[in-house]
Amino acid sequence: MSDHPFLDLAARAANLSERTRVVAALRAAGTTATPRVLPRLETGRIDRLAGRLSRRSGRSRDDIAAVLTAYRHHELGLDDANAATREVFAGVHASWLPTYQAALNGCPAAAARRGRPAAACAPFLAELGRRLEIARARHPGRFERRLAGDVERHLLDRFGPSLAQAVEADATFADTVAYHRFYLRFPVLGRWLAEVTALLAGFGGELIDRLAADREEIGREILGAKITSFRSLRLGLSGHRAGARSVAVVEAEQSCGGIGSFVYKPRCVRSEAATQELLARLRADGVLGFATRRVLARPSYGYEALVPAGHNRLNTREEADRVFAELGGHLAIFYVLGGGTRR
Repeated sequence: MSDHPFLDLAARAANLSERTRVVAALRAAGTTATPRVLPRLETGRIDRLAGRLSRRSGRSRDDIAAVLTAYRHHELGLDDANAATREVFAGVHASWLPTYQAALNGCPAAAARRGRPAAACAPFLAELGRRLEIARARHPGRFERRLAGDVERHLLDRFGPSLAQAVEADATFADTVAYHRFYLRFPVLGRWLAEVTALLAGFGGELIDRLAADREEIGREILGAKITSFRSLRLGLSGHRAGARSVAVVEAEQSCGGIGSFVYKPRCVRSEAATQELLARLRADGVLGFATRRVLARPSYGYEALVPAGHNRLNTREEADRVFAELGGHLAIFYVLGGGTRR
């Protein structure tokens, strides 16, 4: 399997849809696995799994059992399979297997590290760091190293509980072989670490390029001062969208010597920008003293001013009256524009 290393883990991590695709592709190519007599324990496991999957998928139990059995025969023959068969297995996992391969191949031999989630995740953290360093290098002096470290910490935070449950007290990660042996015991965990590493690297690189391209306008329109560099990120402040994208708070160094923070949103914010323009117009016309925030819209993403903490506390009756008047004004706008909810 030299042309597709670590394919044994990919074979174990495949879901029913992927196993069905592999079996169908190999059948269409006229490839048949060497027949083997599976142990009774394994055939029983396949039968029970087929029953559970049948209730969830609507496919017949016998059909699923046949697919799982054929797949298992092909899986057992991977060591001796020809290049075309290995290519079929690898192609199904093209979104994450190259990242898994790069992470483990790039893992340097190190002293044994025991039982810590960060140690178990180390190859993926290193691979994510390498890819983000490439993005930082495209914009010399504009992005501090800690910004890449923030993305790496986000990866670890997302998988920390799962890794903590998987790592045993005596788990040792000394080299590539040890890491792969560990993830063979938890193939879906290894798969998703690789998948999310690839997605976060893509999102991080995209964010770095966007911040670099929009730096001057962000400084002028959002912060009110020129940005000299970007310092840090806080990720995961929303649900994750396609490509592991999420809302982030970005901290930037300003030419005046201060530190400014703003919000990055990985989706269209033109509706927010239009709403702020409407509120500003109504305030200028004396309708209500609506509070507004700055929004910078881009075709598929945008930036917003960060509302400072503590603005949700009221100390006087007059402050409360003003807030409730604004809430009523927002509700009136909602009705006038024909707003509705879709939840």
